[in-house]
Amino acid sequence: MSGPTFGGLDVGSRSVKLVVLQNGAVIHEEVRYHSHDPLETCRQVLAGHVPDTLVATGYGRRVCEGQWGSRAVTEIRAVAAGARHRVPAVDSILDIGGQDMKFLRVRDGAISSVLLNEACSSGCGSFLETFAHSLDLPIEGFAAAALRSRSPVDLGSRCTVFMNS
Repeated sequence: MSGPTFGGLDVGSRSVKLVVLQNGAVIHEEVRYHSHDPLETCRQVLAGHVPDTLVATGYGRRVCEGQWGSRAVTEIRAVAAGARHRVPAVDSILDIGGQDMKFLRVRDGAISSVLLNEACSSGCGSFLETFAHSLDLPIEGFAAAALRSRSPVDLGSRCTVFMNS
Protein backbone atom coordinates (compact mmCIF):
# COMPACT_ATOMS: atom_id res chain seq x y z
CA MET A 1 0.00 0.00 0.00
CA SER A 2 1.27 3.47 -0.76
CA GLY A 3 0.13 7.00 -0.06
CA PRO A 4 0.19 9.37 2.88
CA THR A 5 -0.67 8.14 6.35
CA PHE A 6 -2.93 9.85 8.87
CA GLY A 7 -2.94 9.14 12.60
CA GLY A 8 -5.11 9.91 15.58
CA LEU A 9 -3.46 9.88 19.01
CA ASP A 10 -5.77 9.97 22.03
CA VAL A 11 -3.79 10.86 25.15
CA GLY A 12 -6.36 10.08 27.81
CA SER A 13 -6.39 10.07 31.57
CA ARG A 14 -5.50 6.36 31.72
CA SER A 15 -4.21 5.32 28.33
CA VAL A 16 -2.73 6.38 25.01
CA LYS A 17 -4.47 5.12 21.89
CA LEU A 18 -3.13 5.35 18.33
CA VAL A 19 -4.79 4.56 15.01
CA VAL A 20 -2.91 5.02 11.73
CA LEU A 21 -4.78 5.04 8.41
CA GLN A 22 -3.54 4.79 4.85
CA ASN A 23 -5.97 5.12 1.96
CA GLY A 24 -8.80 4.88 4.49
CA ALA A 25 -7.64 1.52 5.86
CA VAL A 26 -6.33 0.93 9.38
CA ILE A 27 -2.68 -0.10 9.09
CA HIS A 28 -1.78 0.13 12.79
CA GLU A 29 -3.61 0.48 16.08
CA GLU A 30 -2.40 0.29 19.64
CA VAL A 31 -3.55 1.00 23.20
CA ARG A 32 -1.17 1.36 26.15
CA TYR A 33 -2.00 2.24 29.71
CA HIS A 34 0.16 4.83 31.43
CA SER A 35 0.63 5.61 35.08
CA HIS A 36 2.50 8.88 35.31
CA ASP A 37 4.26 9.68 32.04
CA PRO A 38 1.88 10.02 29.10
CA LEU A 39 4.60 11.60 26.93
CA GLU A 40 6.83 8.53 27.31
CA THR A 41 3.86 6.30 26.55
CA CYS A 42 3.24 8.36 23.39
CA ARG A 43 6.87 7.81 22.37
CA GLN A 44 6.46 4.05 22.87
CA VAL A 45 3.17 3.89 20.95
CA LEU A 46 4.56 5.93 18.06
CA ALA A 47 7.88 4.07 17.84
CA GLY A 48 8.09 2.98 14.22
CA HIS A 49 4.55 4.18 13.48
CA VAL A 50 4.73 7.97 13.09
CA PRO A 51 2.20 8.94 10.42
CA ASP A 52 2.64 11.76 7.90
CA THR A 53 -0.15 13.72 9.61
CA LEU A 54 -0.89 13.30 13.31
CA VAL A 55 -3.71 14.78 15.37
CA ALA A 56 -3.61 14.49 19.17
CA THR A 57 -6.67 14.66 21.38
CA GLY A 58 -7.62 13.87 24.97
CA TYR A 59 -6.57 15.28 28.32
CA GLY A 60 -2.89 15.06 27.42
CA ARG A 61 -3.11 16.41 23.86
CA ARG A 62 -1.09 19.50 24.78
CA VAL A 63 1.75 17.28 26.02
CA CYS A 64 2.21 16.00 22.47
CA GLU A 65 1.25 19.09 20.49
CA GLY A 66 4.02 19.99 18.07
CA GLN A 67 5.92 16.75 18.67
CA TRP A 68 5.98 14.35 15.72
CA GLY A 69 4.49 17.21 13.67
CA SER A 70 1.20 16.85 15.52
CA ARG A 71 -1.54 19.34 16.12
CA ALA A 72 -4.04 19.17 18.98
CA VAL A 73 -7.83 19.20 18.84
CA THR A 74 -10.37 18.83 21.64
CA GLU A 75 -11.95 15.47 22.31
CA ILE A 76 -15.34 16.93 21.47
CA ARG A 77 -14.24 17.95 17.97
CA ALA A 78 -12.43 14.65 17.40
CA VAL A 79 -15.34 12.49 18.55
CA ALA A 80 -17.85 14.49 16.50
CA ALA A 81 -15.70 14.32 13.35
CA GLY A 82 -15.24 10.56 13.75
CA ALA A 83 -18.95 9.98 14.34
CA ARG A 84 -19.92 12.12 11.32
CA HIS A 85 -17.43 10.19 9.18
CA ARG A 86 -18.92 6.83 10.22
CA VAL A 87 -22.58 7.95 10.35
CA PRO A 88 -23.08 11.17 8.36
CA ALA A 89 -26.63 11.68 9.74
CA VAL A 90 -25.55 11.29 13.39
CA ASP A 91 -27.58 13.45 15.78
CA SER A 92 -26.48 12.16 19.20
CA ILE A 93 -23.09 11.01 20.51
CA LEU A 94 -22.25 9.58 23.94
CA ASP A 95 -18.52 9.66 24.71
CA ILE A 96 -17.63 7.60 27.80
CA GLY A 97 -14.07 8.47 28.76
CA GLY A 98 -11.85 7.38 31.60
CA GLN A 99 -12.77 10.33 33.81
CA ASP A 100 -15.89 11.90 32.31
CA MET A 101 -18.87 11.37 30.05
CA LYS A 102 -20.01 13.74 27.34
CA PHE A 103 -23.29 13.79 25.44
CA LEU A 104 -23.10 15.71 22.16
CA ARG A 105 -26.17 16.82 20.23
CA VAL A 106 -25.52 17.33 16.51
CA ARG A 107 -27.76 19.48 14.28
CA ASP A 108 -27.11 20.03 10.58
CA GLY A 109 -23.66 18.45 10.90
CA ALA A 110 -22.52 20.78 13.71
CA ILE A 111 -22.39 20.31 17.47
CA SER A 112 -25.37 22.19 18.91
CA SER A 113 -24.98 21.29 22.59
CA VAL A 114 -22.70 19.44 24.98
CA LEU A 115 -23.66 17.95 28.34
CA LEU A 116 -21.09 16.66 30.85
CA ASN A 117 -21.74 14.41 33.81
CA GLU A 118 -22.08 16.59 36.87
CA ALA A 119 -21.82 14.08 39.67
CA CYS A 120 -18.65 12.13 39.96
CA SER A 121 -16.94 9.82 37.49
CA SER A 122 -18.64 6.61 38.63
CA GLY A 123 -20.29 5.95 35.27
CA CYS A 124 -17.07 6.54 33.35
CA GLY A 125 -14.66 4.14 31.73
CA SER A 126 -12.14 3.90 34.54
CA PHE A 127 -14.79 3.02 37.12
CA LEU A 128 -16.64 0.63 34.79
CA GLU A 129 -13.43 -1.21 33.94
CA THR A 130 -12.44 -1.53 37.61
CA PHE A 131 -15.93 -2.64 38.63
CA ALA A 132 -16.08 -5.24 35.84
CA HIS A 133 -12.69 -6.55 36.94
CA SER A 134 -13.92 -6.88 40.53
CA LEU A 135 -16.75 -9.09 39.18
CA ASP A 136 -14.17 -11.11 37.23
CA LEU A 137 -15.75 -10.00 33.94
CA PRO A 138 -14.13 -8.51 30.85
CA ILE A 139 -15.57 -5.06 30.12
CA GLU A 140 -17.43 -6.54 27.12
CA GLY A 141 -19.10 -9.09 29.41
CA PHE A 142 -20.00 -6.36 31.90
CA ALA A 143 -21.59 -4.30 29.09
CA ALA A 144 -23.53 -7.33 27.81
CA ALA A 145 -24.85 -8.04 31.33
CA ALA A 146 -25.85 -4.40 31.74
CA LEU A 147 -27.81 -4.48 28.48
CA ARG A 148 -29.73 -7.56 29.72
CA SER A 149 -30.57 -5.92 33.07
CA ARG A 150 -34.23 -5.59 33.96
CA SER A 151 -33.55 -2.84 36.49
CA PRO A 152 -30.40 -0.93 35.52
CA VAL A 153 -28.69 1.39 37.98
CA ASP A 154 -27.92 4.98 36.96
CA LEU A 155 -24.17 4.87 37.67
CA GLY A 156 -23.56 8.37 36.34
CA SER A 157 -25.53 9.91 39.22
CA ARG A 158 -23.45 8.49 42.05
CA CYS A 159 -20.02 9.26 43.40
CA THR A 160 -17.17 6.89 42.56
CA VAL A 161 -15.90 6.87 46.15
CA PHE A 162 -19.23 5.61 47.46
CA MET A 163 -19.82 3.26 44.54
CA ASN A 164 -16.42 1.61 45.05
CA SER A 165 -17.12 1.02 48.73
